[in-house]
Amino acid sequence: MDNQFDELGNVTHTVDFAYDEIDRRVFDVELDEDEYHKAAECLHRIMAWIYQNGGRPPEGFACRCILACWAFLPELHGESITSIANAHGKHKQSLGRAVDDFKRDFPEVAKRLPHLKHE
Repeated sequence: MDNQFDELGNVTHTVDFAYDEIDRRVFDVELDEDEYHKAAECLHRIMAWIYQNGGRPPEGFACRCILACWAFLPELHGESITSIANAHGKHKQSLGRAVDDFKRDFPEVAKRLPHLKHE
């Protein structure tokens, strides 16, 4: 426990946030070193795919961001590509291109995501 100053300048006790404890208790996740590196590499590849060309053009960047959320957030898996596109003011065809690119660049991931199919 450390002493810090709050926004009014008063001394207050602080503790470091227990990220590892949250992972264990809430997410039931405890990765060994090899698993951590594999997960980090996967995340790096996906983020690099989203950001390609420095986020230019912005339309493609936005579509890749939307597609990544649709691919990996379970609460969106029940949504169709049309409803996802409409919710973000995009054309279904634009998201369809992102889906095709994702499937081409990440076939090992895409085959495990059956909701990523065209209507």
